[in-house]
Amino acid sequence: MPHLDVLRSPGKSATPSRFDHSTQRGVRRPCAKRELRSALLQYLLLGAYRHGAHDLECRLTRRESLVPHQLPISRVVSASPLCWARYMAYSYAQANLAQRGLRRLGATVPGSWVFSRLLHHIDRPVHTLTGGRHTLASLLTGLPVVMLTTTGARSGISRTVPLLGLPTSDGLAVIASNWGQAWHPARYYNLRVDPRATVVVNGETRRVTAVVATDDRRARIWQQGLKVYPGWSHYERRTSHRDIAVYVLEPQ
Repeated sequence: MPHLDVLRSPGKSATPSRFDHSTQRGVRRPCAKRELRSALLQYLLLGAYRHGAHDLECRLTRRESLVPHQLPISRVVSASPLCWARYMAYSYAQANLAQRGLRRLGATVPGSWVFSRLLHHIDRPVHTLTGGRHTLASLLTGLPVVMLTTTGARSGISRTVPLLGLPTSDGLAVIASNWGQAWHPARYYNLRVDPRATVVVNGETRRVTAVVATDDRRARIWQQGLKVYPGWSHYERRTSHRDIAVYVLEPQ
């Protein structure tokens, strides 16, 4: 039996009307909301990537006004001619309004709780897509996020985590604040057992040895770090029962 849609009166076209949904049975039409969410996500990521690249280009032209905690990572980590990390200025004073707001949010208890459980799941794919040059956190906050690979203290399995890598006058430093939580992060125990690690900055990889900073060296790095991420002072108050370890990543 012919379909009812082809039964028509003489003189009318057999082509169904564009508003006749009876011919759309069994055909999955695109979801406008899903397409909108996908387009919005692509727009935000592309915009953040372009903004980060433009911001880096602008800051590279102002190297003559550097302060010690803004030295190029290639100079503070290694004296070799290999430029394994390009310069970026990360100080809180130079961050824009949105970047400052996100840094302040990360210092709060609700913000640090959410970021500690969510952000690293997004940082890893963004890090891969950008060739190791960016993470979502570095694009949105302007912070120097690196990828550190350590060896599990118990399992012996390599563990890679995104974390803030602080370029200081003493070298590239990482701070085991763990978002101000009550316990040390896993990398704290991993580096105590095996201080050898691998770090990726701006797409370049280098083997390093983690050395615990103590006394004046730790105090100096801590003060320089607060100029980049003041939230560490909040973490220190919330973790008064434990010492927040500061590691300097020295090249092997």
